[in-house]
Amino acid sequence: MNDVLFEYLHQFYQIYLNNIIIYSKILKKHKQYVWLILNRLREVDLQININKCKFHVQKTIFLELLISIEELKMNSRKMQAVIDWSTLNNLTQMQFFIDFCNFYRRFIKNFSKIVRSMIQLTQKKIIFEWNEVCQIIFDHMKRRMIENFILRHFDQTCETILEINSFNYVNDEVLSQYDDEEVLHSIVFYSKNMSSAECNYKIYDKELLIIIWAFEHWWLELKLTDISIKMFIDHQALISLMKDKKLSRHQMRWVQKLTDFNFRIMYQSDKQNIKINALTRQADVMLKDSEDERIHYQWITILTLNWMKIADLKKNINESIYKQVLEANKINENCTLLREAIARDETQYEDIKLKKCWTQNEILYHDSQLWISFNELLQMNLIHEIHDQSSVDHSDILRTVKVIKRNYYWSFMRKTINWYIQNCYICQRSKTSRNKSNDLLQSLLIFEQWWQNIAMNFIINLFDSSEYNAILTIICRLSKERHYISCIIDDENITVEKTAEMLIQWVYWTHDLSSFIVSDWDLQFIFILWKFLCK
Repeated sequence: MNDVLFEYLHQFYQIYLNNIIIYSKILKKHKQYVWLILNRLREVDLQININKCKFHVQKTIFLELLISIEELKMNSRKMQAVIDWSTLNNLTQMQFFIDFCNFYRRFIKNFSKIVRSMIQLTQKKIIFEWNEVCQIIFDHMKRRMIENFILRHFDQTCETILEINSFNYVNDEVLSQYDDEEVLHSIVFYSKNMSSAECNYKIYDKELLIIIWAFEHWWLELKLTDISIKMFIDHQALISLMKDKKLSRHQMRWVQKLTDFNFRIMYQSDKQNIKINALTRQADVMLKDSEDERIHYQWITILTLNWMKIADLKKNINESIYKQVLEANKINENCTLLREAIARDETQYEDIKLKKCWTQNEILYHDSQLWISFNELLQMNLIHEIHDQSSVDHSDILRTVKVIKRNYYWSFMRKTINWYIQNCYICQRSKTSRNKSNDLLQSLLIFEQWWQNIAMNFIINLFDSSEYNAILTIICRLSKERHYISCIIDDENITVEKTAEMLIQWVYWTHDLSSFIVSDWDLQFIFILWKFLCK
């Protein structure tokens, strides 16, 4: 595209890959420019997708930028980290948000008046209470940060600042630049959570990983900058990253990606990283509890043979599990309270829904399943009997839940079974792969003689031209010589007879009979093709 339209480049149009934007101040000239570009594309047989084109508009989106006749704005997706900022629930979150907004107070008119109500909530002896007024101010501040030209278009001639930080398994980066008045403006924000495997990395590798993510995400902008990029991090050990030192294999693989960029790593303490720290400490990325999958591996209790109370087990060793559950169902206080709630026609008791619960002969049931009392030892005993028996051989979570659900039920049953199996000592030691073993890839043989080994494929769904609508490509895999054969395919159906005739007429007439044919068609098609060729 650049070669085709090079003589008009930067005069009245800009191009990036297959994206073209034509601009002018006068509508009459603008129409002339459009016709000029369209005619040039037609001369070289390039076709445009009319459904993706806009003509004679005063506002459009080009390369993630909202461009109009008066102004240039960033697309709202570039500010997704700010737009998706969740509602503030406590004083700490409020302080982080105000610190973040305070950096941009010089760009927002009447900033102090807008945030006055929010600042009052941070004062001592003031009870934090989030109301409708605070929500309106919160939404208004996010909108003002996006609409008031806080974000600017990237300029490769300006000094670039890259701030990165990793906190609580979330990574955030801020790309900024200085303007002509030496005022720092943010260009774009980027935030990404770590996977459960990446959470196991050491802090050095985590900080290095977010550097790689930043350069991969903003590769085009950072590659074109003329001035050395200043990268601020809060991990001082990474300052000597690009110097000669011993690195692990994956660290060496990461560092090789940075060799194309001109940057300098600089240390900056947490107190100076106001913007980036506010992003990494949002409420929706903070770790809630042990249920968070990013730290789930840290909460584990190995269940040994001595974990459960042996005395209690020996007491009822000759008594079946069913009888133990039935007896506990009758005498357990919580089961008694549930039966009384059902008798009063209540639909819920504390966190337990009683819609499917019923009683018979003072026995509590859930559907057709026997309710197990709130006895952790009894629940563990039941799971132990089902999960650890030799016939099942330590089945997985789904199968264990399915077997227990046939006859028994209790609140949060799946969670209890999941906890037991994840802490089972034998299950933790033997993690058998469930994937089918794949054989090693074998490369195709290439014959020593030309046209003994050919590759064949059809190019279909073309526009009709001289009564043809498809092309058969045949390539010699040794010499790379090729034949392009025009053909007709009716309703995308390719017959073996036509294919065999074209091979004989265009290939075997001038070359010897091939010994090997490579194609993406199924084996049945190739088998019948050889059958026709050998007649």
